[in-house]
Amino acid sequence: MAGGDLQDSWDAPASTEEFDKRSFRLRRPPSLFFGTSLGRGRPSWPWSLHSGLAARLAWRGEDRQRRETLRQYLLLLQAGLTQHCCCSLNDERGGRSHHELRLHMHHLGRCFSPDCRIIRMKNYKYFFKKRPVRRKTFIVLSTVWLLFALKLLKIERLFSSSGLYLVEPELSNSNIVINKYNVRNSYFLNCSDIYDQDPVAIGKSLEIRRKNIVDLEDEDVVAMTRDCQVYRKIRRYDQKPLSQEELDFPLAYSLVVHKDAINVERLLYAIYSSSNVYCIHYDKKAASTFKAAMENLASCFPNVFIASKLETVIYAHISRLQADINCLSDLKTTTVQWKYAINLCGQDLPLRSNFELVAELKKLNGANMLETVKPSSVKKERFNFRHEVKNDYDYMPSKVNVSKDPPPHNIEMFVGSAYFVLSRLFIDYVLESSVAKYFFAWSKDTFSPDEHFWATLVRIPGVPGEIPRSEADVTDLQSKTRLVKWNYLEEGLYPPCTGEHIRSVCIYGAAELRWLIKYGHWFANKFDSKVDPILIKCLIEKLEDQQREWNILSSDAAFVNRNSTQPSP
Repeated sequence: MAGGDLQDSWDAPASTEEFDKRSFRLRRPPSLFFGTSLGRGRPSWPWSLHSGLAARLAWRGEDRQRRETLRQYLLLLQAGLTQHCCCSLNDERGGRSHHELRLHMHHLGRCFSPDCRIIRMKNYKYFFKKRPVRRKTFIVLSTVWLLFALKLLKIERLFSSSGLYLVEPELSNSNIVINKYNVRNSYFLNCSDIYDQDPVAIGKSLEIRRKNIVDLEDEDVVAMTRDCQVYRKIRRYDQKPLSQEELDFPLAYSLVVHKDAINVERLLYAIYSSSNVYCIHYDKKAASTFKAAMENLASCFPNVFIASKLETVIYAHISRLQADINCLSDLKTTTVQWKYAINLCGQDLPLRSNFELVAELKKLNGANMLETVKPSSVKKERFNFRHEVKNDYDYMPSKVNVSKDPPPHNIEMFVGSAYFVLSRLFIDYVLESSVAKYFFAWSKDTFSPDEHFWATLVRIPGVPGEIPRSEADVTDLQSKTRLVKWNYLEEGLYPPCTGEHIRSVCIYGAAELRWLIKYGHWFANKFDSKVDPILIKCLIEKLEDQQREWNILSSDAAFVNRNSTQPSP
């Protein structure tokens, strides 16, 4: 450092009297200042030290504070941050002698203090001083960054293995996935005991729910479906039994999904039959890894495909209905002569094996199965007034105080569920009829049109599989399409939820396995592996057992040769 630079950087009072006055004028304690250097050519330290530190605390503090301050500061000095000079001064208030600290640049090599003059560095402004907004913003951003870093590092893999439960231990401990673990689950559960509601088995399932449940991430599904031959072998798709009855009565599925690829993968496995055909519609705004997982999954089977036209799906918006229409249009063009179309979402699972479902649908004899009831005054608000998405960040349509015209062709309105089991002839009518097209266009600015579109059209006189308007309401409990347990109906219409609730809907627990299968519905919602992985495992295992048993007891009493029907690698 040159002499001129030295004088610019240091301020030396001319006398002790001047120092005595100035030592009381020190404005701030030592501050934190990121990237501040203590001298030209010196390394940058994460703090700067003010020369008035000891003077301020020595004059204003108690003896204990003085000694502790000097002790801590001298430790910093020993670390090589700077050098010091000390001299004895008298405390004017108490007459006691204490040591005052002097700072100077290390290459001065001496004290400028025969008369106890202080050498001070320039004050650096404290970044957060008088800037509480900056301080709060910095803390928030730092916390978010830390949480994001922990997420990227998959910090749960560092936890004690005793606190982890792997939903798919064979896959999570293998090299086929990205996020590999080396954990053995400490609980073994027999699904027959869960089905029989054995108290010990149910208790174990509750213990598992208290652990840190780890399921496969979207990127793991991408990895495991990259090699279709290996994937189908792992899931034993080629071992799925198939009867002649199922071959003669193929089904079509529309799956509208947007997250949790592993749940969609399990759903497809649970409903898969080589005699059926499956359309997957994923939300255009879904995560890229989720989209990649769906593309890989569809590519592994000749009877599974991605919808040719994808929508950006908004809750309660016409885009949700359009997604199903897109899939149904694609399903109609396939070579598979399916008899019924079924739509599901990613948190659904079947309650019947494919063999049992085919047997149930044959009994319908072309009729449709869905919820359709007369609307209440509250539900009428959904289509008597216009609804629209006003901003790009709105997550659902909002009401506009503009009345809508009556529905076209004097259609009488009914409401129900977005989910259905519909005959092929009825689907053909919906896709080709001008009445259905006009009604679809009229429904575009209504709230949740998927909950009145199907329920209304199925009541139109003369449509295939018509449910006459004169007939009583078909409630969600009477329609076998989809079983949903609402919390306000629990302990009245059905037993309490043993899992968790989300938006008044039960996410089922393992103790409900027997009730789900015995209630009589064909599908159910909601299932979540992070809430209760045992229920999902045991339900799929139970369906596999039923599929095998019914195939053995079927009229053919043998499996069809699957070599000609199973997809090639």
